[in-house]
Amino acid sequence: MKGMISQSQMFAEVFALVFIRSYDRAERVNKAMESRGYSGKYIAATGIPRIGYIEYLFIMGILLMAAYYILFRSLV
Repeated sequence: MKGMISQSQMFAEVFALVFIRSYDRAERVNKAMESRGYSGKYIAATGIPRIGYIEYLFIMGILLMAAYYILFRSLV
């Protein structure tokens, strides 16, 4: 029982050390990114096109073919 307690204390200490180091590193990375002008928003260089009806029909066709294959593959 005593070994189990010391082992759990050691695990807690290692976990706390890793957590603190990770938090400090995240803060440093955040400060470095902000100093280079990062604002938290992604600004695309070009516009992202909207999905049209043709693309929706194509996706639905692929999904229907996949469902047909999954449901009826034992017949083929």
